[in-house]
Amino acid sequence: MGESGLHACGLFVLTVMMVVGVGASCGGAPGLLNSESTETTSWRNLLANGLACTPQMGWNSWNHFGCKIDENLIKETADAMVSSGLAALGYHYVNLDDCWGEKNRDSDGNLVAKHSTFPSGIKALADYVHKKGLKFGIYSDAGTQTCSKTMPGSLGHEEQDAKTFASWEVDYLKYDNCENTGIRPQERYIKMSKALLNSGRSIFFSLCEWGQEDPATWAKDVGNSWRTTGDIEDNWDSMTSRADENDKWAAHAGPGGWNDPDMLEVGNGGMTKEEYQSHFSIWALAKAPLLIGCDVRSMDNSTFELLSNKEVIAVNQDELGVQGRKVKKDGNLEVWAGPLSDNKVAVVLWNRGSSQANMTAHWSDIGLSPSAVVDARDLWADSYELKLFFGGYDLQDLRSYARVAEKGKMGEIRIFHLVKAENSLMAHDQISIPLLLFLVCTLSAATVNHATLTGKFRENGAMKRKLLDNGLGQTPQMGWNSYNHFPCKLSEELIHQIADAMVSTGLSALGYKYINLDDCWAELNRDSKGNLVPKASIFPSGMKALADYIHSKGLKIGIYADAGTLTCSKTMPGSLNYEQQDANTFASWGIDYLKYDNCHNNGLSPQERYSNMSKALLNTGRPIFYSLCEWGQDNPATWASSIGNSWRTTGDIKDTWESMTSRADLNDVWASYAGPGGWNDPDMLEVGNGGMSTEEYRSHFSIWALAKAPLLIGCDIRSMDNETFELLSNKEVIEVNQDKLGAQGKKVKKTGDLEVWSGPLSDNRVAVVLWNRESSEATIIADWSDIGLNSSAVVDARDLWTHSTIYSIRHQLKATVEAHACKMYALTPH
Repeated sequence: MGESGLHACGLFVLTVMMVVGVGASCGGAPGLLNSESTETTSWRNLLANGLACTPQMGWNSWNHFGCKIDENLIKETADAMVSSGLAALGYHYVNLDDCWGEKNRDSDGNLVAKHSTFPSGIKALADYVHKKGLKFGIYSDAGTQTCSKTMPGSLGHEEQDAKTFASWEVDYLKYDNCENTGIRPQERYIKMSKALLNSGRSIFFSLCEWGQEDPATWAKDVGNSWRTTGDIEDNWDSMTSRADENDKWAAHAGPGGWNDPDMLEVGNGGMTKEEYQSHFSIWALAKAPLLIGCDVRSMDNSTFELLSNKEVIAVNQDELGVQGRKVKKDGNLEVWAGPLSDNKVAVVLWNRGSSQANMTAHWSDIGLSPSAVVDARDLWADSYELKLFFGGYDLQDLRSYARVAEKGKMGEIRIFHLVKAENSLMAHDQISIPLLLFLVCTLSAATVNHATLTGKFRENGAMKRKLLDNGLGQTPQMGWNSYNHFPCKLSEELIHQIADAMVSTGLSALGYKYINLDDCWAELNRDSKGNLVPKASIFPSGMKALADYIHSKGLKIGIYADAGTLTCSKTMPGSLNYEQQDANTFASWGIDYLKYDNCHNNGLSPQERYSNMSKALLNTGRPIFYSLCEWGQDNPATWASSIGNSWRTTGDIKDTWESMTSRADLNDVWASYAGPGGWNDPDMLEVGNGGMSTEEYRSHFSIWALAKAPLLIGCDIRSMDNETFELLSNKEVIEVNQDKLGAQGKKVKKTGDLEVWSGPLSDNRVAVVLWNRESSEATIIADWSDIGLNSSAVVDARDLWTHSTIYSIRHQLKATVEAHACKMYALTPH
């Protein structure tokens, strides 16, 4: 447990004995891609310029100077980067932002340096920067003008401008997104990418697309970094929001291509020292570019100390190249973590609240075994060391040292030294760090001796999550729920008939096992003993009898409750503060599934409310599938895997194309958090309710299946038409959803409204959906590099909707797809 001041954080690095999986290699010669994997699914395709093995470091003019730049400023900044020692720490790029050029091109169509501010020209400036042992960066825009509207953009001049930059010996291009005439960013940015490669000079390509079209999903083979957010501002709210937005795309970053939440504001004066410390720590852990945005000529000692911390920089530049991410959130108290090379793990304890707080990172939160033994090195607090021993160790000796910030002055930090106890076996499973921190961000490095990780590492280095220990949810749940079609129009007779239809149609034989009642099944008031009471007017036989009927059909029964004082309909009580009593009631009725909603929650932390019911369900002794309906408000994907079997990542779905597609996109962000035992839930199926066309419903069902979403039917299966039944009963599509590998497919390529979604299946297969979200027919292409196949792969493509196979396909999958429709395939390599 650590004690952190407001807006402060603590970060630790833990070394483990074994890591399965390493980062991609990016250090090949320009023009060469990564060496291919021997596995069918391989590392992501990267821009072939050999750059960005680690996130870029340097300086950019915009945050502090805006358009007030000239060649003297750049020369003085280059001088200061060297004389201060920042260059020796890895800050090598000196980057001009907007406003360096004349408003008009010359008679040959070339960009021209602004004579009044850069009289010697850009080539001479680049030469000066290079003589300092630094690299030189420049700015342009993928539009007709730059954002300042003071100089031309490069749209339509990509090859010419790239050759100009190369002739000036530019090393870095930041490419902005203003005045883009509505042309798709994929088209505009790839043109400059190709032009830079054609120039013959290795130029780092930084896409400043502002995250508008989810560049993390398509920019890895276009650029070396891509903005995931809008512009940062020099304040706490802007910095923290950029951190959160960037965190969603962690799985897409790695050596050769990095997520970019925008430049550093450290030293510009809008935040406190401790807030800047948090800023720098999170950017370092998240493998964000470290591009200084202040005036390094006149920075104070405090700013220099932050920017020059070698050990923090080492976290950012770690060769494994795995972006750390938020792994636990409890209100404003957060744990961020990520693996490092040499079997280390980096951990940040971040207090985003307005008062000092104690914080805990359990070993299970950060992927360590309960028996881990660690040494923690504090990377901010003058290199004091904190030794933490777990499993067979006990606290025998305590020595204290101190430094606490109080009214801006430094005080004490206490550090525990734990010594082995000869006759004691203590099993601690959390970091105990009594650091007295008031407005101090503590970044530490810890070494784990003789420890192993919990489970395995995935390919991207993400640690395996702890799961709810009820043995359920090994594949996404399948069944039926009452709410989408019937809302509060429930009755005992309806549920009987639905159960009958589930069996008679053959849907139950396909895996649709749960019959789930949603809201409105109970009386408004509890009985005299405080128990929930089924509504006598619609469930006269009671819930136990209804459960018995459903069980007699070979099905399972689910029920609904709410983590608040009332359910969302306000027609029955919620379970807040009645968790154990209600869980016991559900178990006594033979309930198999609980959907737990989020209305009327009194503003209490969802982690607390949902955890209380999770524990109560486990205490009943009956395995009950636990579905968290938290609406995705507090990012449950980051904390719910040890609490529930599925968690809603979105608000309620509606029976419209717009609602369905937006739920797919929102859910896709959290793909890396799902897997056997716990699933992302974009809400129930609307197939058959009449608000969409057959092809739109086919897209709906295909994407839900690929994304390993729960397949909970929401229509009236007693009277569904043949088209609805054919969609819901497609065995081959269901098999993708229920595949034992349990890897959520995700969007891997986006060209306007033409998308490729893909994910691995067991037996080295790959599932692919070609999805046309445009309003007219279009051809969609999935290259092997888009979906993780080797360029030499030969596959058989099984069309899961036409039930036909195309044999021996090479290089790419191509299909003409109707508007709002999709094609779905399972690819089997030879």
